[in-house]
Amino acid sequence: MNLVKKPTIAVALPVYNGADYLGLAIDSVLRQERYPDEIVVLDDASSDNTPSILQTYQLRGLKVDRLNERVLTPQAWNAAVRRTASDFVLVFAHDDILHPRFLAEAARTIAEHDADMFISLHEIIDESGKVIGRAPIPGLLKLPGRVPPTDFLNTFTKEGQFFLPSGTVFRRALFDRIGGFDENLKVAYDWDFFLRIAPNARIFISDQLLMQYRVHSTQSIAAHTRRDNGDSDVLFGKLPTLTATFSEHQKAWLVEGMCNFLRRFATLMVADPTRPASEVVSARHRVAQHLAEWQQAPNQCAKYVNPEPRQWRQWLIWNSCRSIVGVHLARLALDVSGQMPAPKSEINKPRGR
Repeated sequence: MNLVKKPTIAVALPVYNGADYLGLAIDSVLRQERYPDEIVVLDDASSDNTPSILQTYQLRGLKVDRLNERVLTPQAWNAAVRRTASDFVLVFAHDDILHPRFLAEAARTIAEHDADMFISLHEIIDESGKVIGRAPIPGLLKLPGRVPPTDFLNTFTKEGQFFLPSGTVFRRALFDRIGGFDENLKVAYDWDFFLRIAPNARIFISDQLLMQYRVHSTQSIAAHTRRDNGDSDVLFGKLPTLTATFSEHQKAWLVEGMCNFLRRFATLMVADPTRPASEVVSARHRVAQHLAEWQQAPNQCAKYVNPEPRQWRQWLIWNSCRSIVGVHLARLALDVSGQMPAPKSEINKPRGR
């Protein structure tokens, strides 16, 4: 008789000013068909009603801790994970929702397939909880199943981060081995973490939608998408080490995604009629200068930097932003009533809150 060891799974929930959706997130954890072995909630010095909400749940047996001073998000995530003692951890966001079967599927899959990471696809919901979209199934992968690290990295580097931390259970020992999330980053710390963990992990990706990602105006990512990514230079500087085991194609795809991500801050302004044309031109100039500096940097990955977008629509808008007249013409051509879709090859928006 083969006895398969049942993995223990902890849910680590770091939260900062999450009063609007925190109760819904915790309730979705408490409703799991396979109850978590630990639930650790870490309040990152919230200034709203979060402490009062957590006090109610603490009376129901949840482990709740509070930091006296606010720290960067990856520091809070690391602190929450390190307060757990289970074999596996799910870092769950305070505004997302778990399907009741999520942990049962994760535990079964990890045990049956000897996986180090379980990834679920997700739906996208709005502030009211209405489903407004879903994660596309990555075209390069055959799901569900164990995904070889090369295939996983091909998809990640070419198509962007197609999954979320709130839908990912990972082995705690791997977290410890790579040093957790990079505490020097303000955004993209999850992107960086999963790129570092993937080459050493046995990854199983489900084709089920077992998690819901909430999009709302108060999440911190909303602010980051409206300005240049301040961590871009730090991330670019890390690439030689980060991609040491990557193929040339993977490195090129990754750098192209980073370049598109930077350009996006300028080109998205074209679709915003409240932005003065002069501001769009100025932003475009700053990003172009940034990319030129990357091209000249003493960095092994500088050779992959492409100053021009490869996708024709992005190329047209990017070059229209060179002048105020060009911005006005681009807006007329676009009929600026909605938002320009992001390029497929960009790095996906950082998922941290």
